This record gives sequence, C-alpha cells and structure tokens, in this order.
Amino acid sequence: MRINVRLFAVLRENAGASEVAIDLAEGATVATAVAEITARFSMIARQIPKAAVAVNMEYAAAERKLSDGDELALIPPVSGGTNDDWLAILSEPIPVDQAIQFVTRPDAGGIALFLGTTRAESGVVALDYEAYEEMAVRQFGELAAEARKKWPVMGIALLHRIGRVEAGRPSVLVAVSTPHRAEAFAACRWLIDSVKSTAAIWKKELDASGSGKWSGHD
Repeated sequence: MRINVRLFAVLRENAGASEVAIDLAEGATVATAVAEITARFSMIARQIPKAAVAVNMEYAAAERKLSDGDELALIPPVSGGTNDDWLAILSEPIPVDQAIQFVTRPDAGGIALFLGTTRAESGVVALDYEAYEEMAVRQFGELAAEARKKWPVMGIALLHRIGRVEAGRPSVLVAVSTPHRAEAFAACRWLIDSVKSTAAIWKKELDASGSGKWSGHD
C-alpha cells in the first residue's frame, strides 16, 4: 500500500521536501511508517522523535494501523517553548504516546507523566474547555522556563485540550524528563499545580442534557 507523508516547518526545511509517498506492507502501523521516514531522511532523524504524528488530520498512536491512501503528517512542536519543550493548546485528543516519546532522553533517569482526566460526578458527563490560547501558551512557556531554573529538566511536554472532553478522557498532560526520578516528580507536580492556578483556561461542567455551569480549574 502507499501512503502520503507530509512534513512541516523545520522538518520540511531540513528534509528538503514537504511531501513524499512511501510504500508499506499491508497492516503496517504508524511506527512502521515513522521508521521508514527516519531511514529515508537521515538529516531529520534526530528531530522526528520530537514530532507528533497525525493520520488523516487526527493525532495517532504508534500502534495505529494504516490503510492505502492515508495521509500521515509529522508535526514538530507548534506553539512555543524551546526545542526541548512542547507547549500547546489542542482541539484534538491529547497524543500521550508522542508526548512521552518527545521528552524521552537517553541520559534521563526519570520521566514523570501526569494526565488530568474528566471526572464523572454529580451528574457531570463531560467538560467543555475554553482558552485564551495565545496567552495560555505564553504562560506555559513562562512556567517551563521557571521549572528549568528549579530542576535539571531535560524535556517538557505541556498540552491542554479545548472543546468537549468526555468523562474518563484526558484534558491536560504534563510530562517531564530529568536525570533522576525525584526531580521529575517534583517538576511535574509543580507544573500541573501552576497551570491549574494561573493559565488562561476555563471549563464548563456539562450534564447529560448538554447544559452546565462554568467553574475554575479542575
């Protein structure tokens, strides 16, 4: 089967191509396609692990199977931070696997991951998030910079959903890699607590009828 691969921003520039078609065996997964792209474009091999992957304009996990004619996009960090930070407001489901891969470092002894999920209680079936996106991402960047002053952080992923998030689904992700686990735990907890108390993000608790009320951070 054949799929079309799209590259953006720094990946496109360094690879010298914005699109390429690759042939894969039936049943191939996203991970298989990424491995093929990495082998074909050695000049961006070190940057690819930091990229999120989307299939047909939806974020996709590594184990997702591909079909003939699919479009796979490699998306570098898009919304701010240093090359070692992925800071973003997302309208699609949070790509947990890609976030973990993004902060993984060969010399990192600890990766701490926090997922904040919608909790079903008191008739709440979903949350509806709204953000002042430009301000929130700037705040994420400030928090990431402060975390790097406090701990020997190697990589940070700080992602937050907007729109409707059903019960049991993640609305916010914080992933941090550091040389040792204690530092990763501390930085991750500080970041999520700071996001909840400072970021320009609001939520509305929705019941089964779709109505609800606005509240503070969860």
